[in-house]
Amino acid sequence: MGGTLAFYTYTTYMQKFLIETVKLSKEESTLISFMLAVIFACMQPLFGRLSDKIGRKPLLVGFGVLGTLCTVPLLTAISHAGSVWTAFF
Repeated sequence: MGGTLAFYTYTTYMQKFLIETVKLSKEESTLISFMLAVIFACMQPLFGRLSDKIGRKPLLVGFGVLGTLCTVPLLTAISHAGSVWTAFF
C-alpha cells in the first residue's frame, strides 16, 4: 500500500501539484515529470544491484522510512519553487 501511495504521489499527483500549487504550465509540469521518470528508470538497475548486495527487505524498509519522513518536506520545498528548474531539482 505504501509503494502504491508513493507512486501515485510522485507521478500522477505531482503534475496537478505543480500546476495548482507551484503555478507551472501543464507543459512545464509534464516535462519535469517526464525527465524525472527517465532518471528514475535509469536508476532502477543501480537499486536492483544494491538490493542484491544488502537484500530486498532492508532496501524496502529504508525507502519506506525515507518516503514517510521526506514526502512533506519535499512537497513543501517544491511548493516554494520559483522556476521550472528549481522545481526539477
